[in-house]
Amino acid sequence: MFGFLAALDKGFYVVANPQHVHCEVASLSNMGFQGKLRAATGEDALCVAELNHFQLLRLYFACWEAAQSLHPEGISDEDTNAIVNMILGQSKGWLDARSRLHANKIIPWIME
Repeated sequence: MFGFLAALDKGFYVVANPQHVHCEVASLSNMGFQGKLRAATGEDALCVAELNHFQLLRLYFACWEAAQSLHPEGISDEDTNAIVNMILGQSKGWLDARSRLHANKIIPWIME
């Protein structure tokens, strides 16, 4: 979220040294969402994919709302198109995943 908002203000920089390390272990008991995503199979894979699309859609929409409130003077068409395309892509992914869950009579997961 902060990367998109910083890009609108033309103020973004990268810290050269690592501040943390991600552990990419495929395990449903992994505390991180990425571990659950990598480990899921069968129905669980579909549930976690649907939840991932929902979370990303919510994040991108929050970015857009924050950008609009932080920049009441308006956002360039190029930047607006970028965030709208991300929102549209996640919406389509969520719709497809949710449709498959519904067709297979699988109850979606809830966020924890």
